[in-house]
Amino acid sequence: QDGGWAYASQGVSLMTAWVKQMGGKLLTGKAAHKLIRSGEDGRTLGVECKDGTKFEADLTVLATGSWTASSFAELGLGQRCLATG
Repeated sequence: QDGGWAYASQGVSLMTAWVKQMGGKLLTGKAAHKLIRSGEDGRTLGVECKDGTKFEADLTVLATGSWTASSFAELGLGQRCLATG
């Protein structure tokens, strides 16, 4: 109830297949650097990559596994997400 294990490579393979099937585009070689957030209500509007490229979206999904809290420290998830091994 407080932890688990996932077959990550199979999950990523299934997800990418579904994205392609739905007409989505996969951009590889991009490293997300920070979230683009609304100054008014703090809503996430997209991501900015380390190379400065910005992608805006209606929905942003963070799929960084156990690195979520440390990858996006500004979200304050360190108290809610704890990676264990």
